[in-house]
Amino acid sequence: MTENELRKKVVAILNGWVGGEQGSATHKEILAIYNEYASAHGMAKAYTSYAWCDITASAAWIQAGMAKYVPIAMSCGQSISKAKSLKIWQEKDNYVPKIGDAVIYDWEDDGRGDDTEGHDHIGIVSSAGKTSFTVIEGNAGYPSKVRKISRRVNQRYLRGFITPDYAAAAKAMTPKKAEQKPVARKKKTTSTGKSYAKEYSASIKGTYQIIARDGLNLREGAGTKYKIILAMHAGDTVKCYGYHTGAWYYVQYTAGKNTYEGFCSKTYLRKK
Repeated sequence: MTENELRKKVVAILNGWVGGEQGSATHKEILAIYNEYASAHGMAKAYTSYAWCDITASAAWIQAGMAKYVPIAMSCGQSISKAKSLKIWQEKDNYVPKIGDAVIYDWEDDGRGDDTEGHDHIGIVSSAGKTSFTVIEGNAGYPSKVRKISRRVNQRYLRGFITPDYAAAAKAMTPKKAEQKPVARKKKTTSTGKSYAKEYSASIKGTYQIIARDGLNLREGAGTKYKIILAMHAGDTVKCYGYHTGAWYYVQYTAGKNTYEGFCSKTYLRKK
């Protein structure tokens, strides 16, 4: 995965939530993603009554596998503090953002010089030019929902920007060269499929999304004792042509220009 692909992945997740109102299925999905991470990391859970702009940004980053590289938080103050500790905070009104960066606003900004105090709202940049950019913001407007909003570089109310190290994250998510060699390639025919799997069921044929928060290992055999071919990313998809060994599906996964085949646990797959 490249840096640009990872930035686009975060934006794609957010685009899927645009239009979701407070209390809707989309809002509950965002909360569920955040709360699953919070529970696993000893953080306080969020509820439907909470202001949810930070929760939306955090959930998008979590879903994209970026949690180690960004401030996961429920408030803008926490986000700024954590971003500073990660050395990814830009306190510049005239900073020109990239997609995947986050912007924090201060509605009490008087427009004179760089604002260095308030923090009221956050969104993630979904498209950017030299003089303007678009932000996807949770808990925005009335009624409160996920909205796309146009902003100008160096406009009033900009407090600063969170600039995650997407390059480092993408590098960490990319399999090492030694891991990129696929198992012997097999076509999606019944004869070759049976050489890898013990059973066939037409009912499980289809495309599946990986729902494991930290991604999912693709293995050479049906079980954790088998060698890992590579780590597949959370949110990506695999194809199953009906072959399986119990709870382990024989799947095909594409990463960049390469296609890999192997087994993964069906527990962490959701049929699309």
